[in-house]
Amino acid sequence: MINYMEAPYRILVVNDDEAQRELLRSVALDAKWILIETDSTDSIVDNIIDWGPDLVLINATLQGVDACHSIKHSPAQGIRDVAVIMLSDQRQKLSRRKSFTAGCDDYVGNISLVEELKIRVDLQVRNRRIRLELECVSKALRKSLLSKSRTLLESQRGLIRALATLAESRDDDTGKHIERVQYYLSILVAAARRKKLLDSFDEAWEEQIIQAACLHDIGKISIPDAVLRKPGKLEPDEFAIMKQHAEEGFATLDAIHQEFPENQCLAFGKAIARSHHEKWDGTGYPQGLRGEEIPLEARLMAIVDVYDALRSVRCYKPAFDHDHSVEIMQQMSPAHFDPVFFPLFLEVSDEFSRVYNDNCEVCVGDVS
Repeated sequence: MINYMEAPYRILVVNDDEAQRELLRSVALDAKWILIETDSTDSIVDNIIDWGPDLVLINATLQGVDACHSIKHSPAQGIRDVAVIMLSDQRQKLSRRKSFTAGCDDYVGNISLVEELKIRVDLQVRNRRIRLELECVSKALRKSLLSKSRTLLESQRGLIRALATLAESRDDDTGKHIERVQYYLSILVAAARRKKLLDSFDEAWEEQIIQAACLHDIGKISIPDAVLRKPGKLEPDEFAIMKQHAEEGFATLDAIHQEFPENQCLAFGKAIARSHHEKWDGTGYPQGLRGEEIPLEARLMAIVDVYDALRSVRCYKPAFDHDHSVEIMQQMSPAHFDPVFFPLFLEVSDEFSRVYNDNCEVCVGDVS
């Protein structure tokens, strides 16, 4: 049986330039893609329905923007989910912004750069297949939760973790981020207990918030790749889309929590997903909560998530070493972090560094 993730890529080529089509045939032969070709955008949606491609390559000269818009705004999810790459060249004046605004997942400005084209196609197809796998896992989890007793959720921790890991794989990270933030959170909670700051919370609370931490970015499933993986600073409209992951994450977990209202892990997961980007001074998102209006578990998560984001390579930034990361966080602290718990982070930050260095693919700095 062929592994779906490794099956040959099915690509619909929409291009009236015979020279470009010949080049794409050559690339497909080398990369073992399966192509279907058309020289018109008139029946592009019907072609997708009939053939079910992983990805569409559209020539910008063929009303490519309109065609992309019709795909990405189709009422049928199976149409919207197909990846689209706009093909342009140096003679064409179509801007990247116009392509991305129409909903394209990527843009190739020089089709003759074959290796770049192959890499971009590979990235988009694999991301789409991961999303489809994720949807299957999510549907299986929901069906299982609805058909079994209310106690079944506790036996689904591995599946919830797999769901969070798949969501994390869409971001520029190795998959270790989830493990690291849970370790950091354990360290921070232990430090707070030593200071008698959490005496009113039992061990079950501690276990539940650490488990729930892995779901903090579950809402990123809904963010388009063109925004999530964009190198460099996001434009204001793109950042507005990115910020939606907090509410999307809350909504995803809330749908399950409504079926299991007594499950505290889901309750904490909702609060963390929604509020881990709130700031102490009220300038965060999505609700603009201030001070202790922010749930405690989200205030703790904000510290550990920012630390790991600074230490890690992201598509828009390099990794920073431990000392520089802590320095940045100290500058952020008066506005961003809980003034009770942030000093505890500074006390145990060397433990954070050890966790990072023990659980990263490529580490920056040399802090033991």
